[in-house]
Amino acid sequence: MKQSVIAVLMLVILASVGQADWVTATVTTGTKPYAVAVNPLTNKIYVADSGSADVTVIDGLTNNTTTVAAGTNPYAVAVNPVTNKIYVANNGSSNVTVIDGATNGTATVTVGTNPRAVAVNPVTNKTYVANSGSTSTTVTVIDGATNGTTSVTVGTQPCAVAVNPVTNRVYVANSGSNNVTVIAEAPDNDTKVRAAFDPSPGIWTAVGRPTLTGKGVNRSTPNRNVMMGVVNRMNTAQKAWDWAAVTSGAGTDSITWTYNWGADSLIPGENYVCAQPLESDAGITNNEGMGTPFAGNLLVYPLYRIPPDIGTDSILRPVASFLAEGSWKIPPSARVRNRGAFDQGQFNVTFTAGTFQYEDCVVFGSGCDVHGRIRFPDSRLRCVHGQVHDDDGRGPVPG
Repeated sequence: MKQSVIAVLMLVILASVGQADWVTATVTTGTKPYAVAVNPLTNKIYVADSGSADVTVIDGLTNNTTTVAAGTNPYAVAVNPVTNKIYVANNGSSNVTVIDGATNGTATVTVGTNPRAVAVNPVTNKTYVANSGSTSTTVTVIDGATNGTTSVTVGTQPCAVAVNPVTNRVYVANSGSNNVTVIAEAPDNDTKVRAAFDPSPGIWTAVGRPTLTGKGVNRSTPNRNVMMGVVNRMNTAQKAWDWAAVTSGAGTDSITWTYNWGADSLIPGENYVCAQPLESDAGITNNEGMGTPFAGNLLVYPLYRIPPDIGTDSILRPVASFLAEGSWKIPPSARVRNRGAFDQGQFNVTFTAGTFQYEDCVVFGSGCDVHGRIRFPDSRLRCVHGQVHDDDGRGPVPG
């Protein structure tokens, strides 16, 4: 018998404390849905159906579903957005189903007894499975590149696991021994061909395309080759890469580079920016001499985009998507109500289509510039230290 799960597919980018969420759809899944995970890059949602031994895959655009077979009693699910792999912990069959998000093909990895929780570190491409059997004291670590496993001894009956991709620390809650085990991830094999991001701007930003710089080096010995360059990609390694711009050191074994955003822009929330260093060896000892440059260690850098605060008692609904830095794309006839204020320095807002209604909207900023089809008394929207433009031809509106 089919059961249903409420799929609250959040189209809200910004909402204030005290504003109620709303249900947009109800999607039928397998029996006894027990866990859910989202890949924001592919807009796919994965529901572990513990009663029917499968995973329901929801298309976030249409709410259409497909079903992927899993093991017995799938209890937990986690997504690696960089590799587009999905990990399903099957409590009853003591294994993990690995789903290829591109094809829905699967592989099965044997783990410890009664896996109950799973967490992924996209930075290191490792997955951590808490084995919660009555006598279990282990976490299984899955290598995302090979599906090979290692085991780490933890407390008794580990039932939950979480990863900090910034520090590469893993935290395991042990229900049987009343403690938490902290795991430090082991470094990967070093190819000596490396890329590194410079520390600035840290791990968070308010803008869609921050300036990211870094270094690329070849430290192999003997007779190291020069660096060919660095390719970069945001959030996934499964699509075409862009060449980063080399800013110094071209033709040597040590270069500096600037991230090339291409058509990409950070999405609100968690992002992973990837860099792959390449040296100029024609592959004599690598890739069977087929002329492919030697690829070094893949670098994955966690970066969080935190949109500017709109203030209290503010709401923006419904929102279709974020566009480039400082832009919102809003469906026709959307309604914006803001009794607070934007307070994030320079901030540009572009309304791209439709007719919009505003209430008590005040926009602050050192250089704010608001464009859109204005369908309200001009005095209801004003820019402090900036202008409001009516794109239907009336020109700047007095602020």
